Amino acid sequence: MAIKFHPISMKKQLETFFNSIPNSARYVVAALALVALTPLFPTNATFKYRFSLGQTWLYDDLVANLDFPIQKTADELAKERADIEREVSPFYEIDLDVIKQRKKAFAKDFTDLLARNRVQFPDVVRNTEGYLNYGNYVLERLLSKGILKTDTFIEHRDKEFVINVLRGNVTEKQTQQNLFTPEKARDWLSDSLPFSRLKEPEFLLSLLEPQLTPNLAFNAEKTRAFKQQELEKVASARGMVRSGELIVPKGGIITAGVYQKLISYREQYESDYLSSRKFFIVFFGYVLLVAMLFG
Repeated sequence: MAIKFHPISMKKQLETFFNSIPNSARYVVAALALVALTPLFPTNATFKYRFSLGQTWLYDDLVANLDFPIQKTADELAKERADIEREVSPFYEIDLDVIKQRKKAFAKDFTDLLARNRVQFPDVVRNTEGYLNYGNYVLERLLSKGILKTDTFIEHRDKEFVINVLRGNVTEKQTQQNLFTPEKARDWLSDSLPFSRLKEPEFLLSLLEPQLTPNLAFNAEKTRAFKQQELEKVASARGMVRSGELIVPKGGIITAGVYQKLISYREQYESDYLSSRKFFIVFFGYVLLVAMLFG
């Protein structure tokens, strides 16, 4: 058996239902509706032009009505940051305490060796101070410049790649090819001793070679801080568009350069409008209008 609906009875049922809603609940419903509907009103905060890369500009000549920076693309920013990550000069720090330790060890070994070989090295006996001074000069020269471990040597395709060498509170730039490794330091020692004007330079060779230990180590913390500082210098924009400047003419092709100007103009326009007093006045007016309707 079919059930028939009578309009009059349904109307009474609806009236009964709405009358049964407490007053407080009605205000809650009105408030929720106000919150939901207010953002739907147009506020002119959205850029009114539609465009795509490579298409024709279908509107009238677009002239900037404000100054704005031309934002770099995400790819441009990523490339610049990658270049910094790859090319930033790392920091290596010289351990100055090693110089004192090596000099002290050299002086002890010098005295011990001379005591055992006084007859074999008569010139060293006659000019002990001169040999000591030259040995300390060599250690100061090589260790002050820094000797880098061979297994931590920077492998870089460009021998002119620069690193920052920390010596106490002083930072000095050095190219990769000018860094000493233990092997290069020993070669330098062997080549320089014959020109020392000492009659028995071979006495120093066996004493100095063991003291040429690495004292130049990578400083990860300093390098990380410097790299972060360089990354923060990467500008997010390249160039400016001034107010009154033509961005794109009617019928013009939207090239990559023009497209980036349009993107930047849209971002600046919407940002300025949303933060302006006019937006808040208009938005408050819509809120008031919706509230009056519900009231």
